[in-house]
Amino acid sequence: MSKALKNWIQNTSAEHQEKVAKIAGTTRNYLFQVAGGHRNLSVEMAANLERATQKLFTTGAMVKVLTRLELSTICAKCPLANQCPNQKG
Repeated sequence: MSKALKNWIQNTSAEHQEKVAKIAGTTRNYLFQVAGGHRNLSVEMAANLERATQKLFTTGAMVKVLTRLELSTICAKCPLANQCPNQKG
């Protein structure tokens, strides 16, 4: 389960959830499954969601940018995480 994703879903409009899912190459339903602990989020999908929320944010949408560090425990434990492309944390 991803607490960050669950919080993001609770505070983001359905329209923006759909847009982020589409940009990331997944579905809104999959995001709900991950947030609810029914599916696991891959490192690749965490990166896709990071890029998708960044892209939507840069268009002026009022959405929180998710980072792969908060979405993936694997990324959070990686000593090289701060060197990943697009990673600010």
